Amino acid sequence: MIEGCENNSKIFEVREICMDDLKDYHIALNSSKGHLENYLDWGIQAIEYNLEQCKEILEQILSEKNPYKNFGIILKGKFIGAIGFGKASRKEGLQITYWVSKNYAGKGLCTRALAIMIEKSNALQDINFLEIHVDRANLASAKVAIKNGFKLYDSYKNTSKGLLGSGIM
Repeated sequence: MIEGCENNSKIFEVREICMDDLKDYHIALNSSKGHLENYLDWGIQAIEYNLEQCKEILEQILSEKNPYKNFGIILKGKFIGAIGFGKASRKEGLQITYWVSKNYAGKGLCTRALAIMIEKSNALQDINFLEIHVDRANLASAKVAIKNGFKLYDSYKNTSKGLLGSGIM
């Protein structure tokens, strides 16, 4: 078991994802397909994932190396979404991505999780900036970034096929 993965009594936390999250991950991912396909290609491409497919996804997530790490957004011991560090536009930075299950969207949980990730990034060496890529039409996700001090730096045309997406990130 990965350290920090034990189910505990914290009301809200951001911690490393682990295989103990499998059942909640499965529920969160499947309940969010319609919600996520509005702006994300993988939401459109997603099928109804079975437990074995979710296990394979989690195994892939767990194999990722620092600093490219994914974390679970945990509410009352239950996995409700994910937030993580990925490859940025330049090697001295990180891109942060996030999503929460449709049932938990709009409750400020991604905003809180992003603040925690910003703190985590402060401990990483050789990281000089953070970036978030948000479809211009995804106002809720943009508000999460803005509430945490992010500013519009640049925009670019995206080939995303999200159903409500503008195609401009």
